[in-house]
Amino acid sequence: MSSFSVNCAIVSPLQDLVKTFSSELAKSAFVTGIESYADYPSEEALTRMLRLGATNLFVVDCSDSENALRVIGRLREDRPQTEIIAVCDEDVKI
Repeated sequence: MSSFSVNCAIVSPLQDLVKTFSSELAKSAFVTGIESYADYPSEEALTRMLRLGATNLFVVDCSDSENALRVIGRLREDRPQTEIIAVCDEDVKI
């Protein structure tokens, strides 16, 4: 039996989105932890999160594209091995 596990972080000010993703992710046998953040983390908070290194998957709500891109850019720079799911409106332009 595999001991593979995934720790997730959901970043979204939209609580309905957080509830939906938390519920769906919790159904997976591989997801062992889900943290949610009701706002985009500050640079200091993001640094702490990245130093802990325990999060394998980030779900980032892109409704605030400026903050979402800041978070995603930082993740790509400091933790390129981290998986990111960007949740966007279908008409988003980046």
